[in-house]
Amino acid sequence: LDYFGVSKTTGDLREDTYVVNGVRLSDGQQNTTAVAYYDPADGVSGNRWIRYGFGGVSEDNVHDGTFLKLRELALTYSLPQKMISNIGVENISLTVAGRNLLVITDYPGIDPETNLTGDSNGLGLDYFNQPQTKSYSVAIKVSF
Repeated sequence: LDYFGVSKTTGDLREDTYVVNGVRLSDGQQNTTAVAYYDPADGVSGNRWIRYGFGGVSEDNVHDGTFLKLRELALTYSLPQKMISNIGVENISLTVAGRNLLVITDYPGIDPETNLTGDSNGLGLDYFNQPQTKSYSVAIKVSF
């Protein structure tokens, strides 16, 4: 959303200016020239987030990806033999399970494990990704 200039952050900064950290080529002195985050006269490619967001400088969107995740939890209970011995089965167990139940993180995006490009070096590229789905299951296993 930042890249396309439609997030709350870009909306809040749209009328502001910033100074690019660096030196002027003309004299080697520290740069002090303020430029607009967004200038309609420059067209969409003139907004700061497109100029420096996706393919260029992206420090604005580098975040600590530290997290703690409860990825999977399964609880199984086997019925006692004295309860099932009269019904002709050897074992009955009940399992309740869940995946992606909890994520503890300060990461502001969808998920710190996000991976836009599948099995590649795109790990951490959070670009219109979908959140991990939570899933729950219940299973009954009967052994004869």
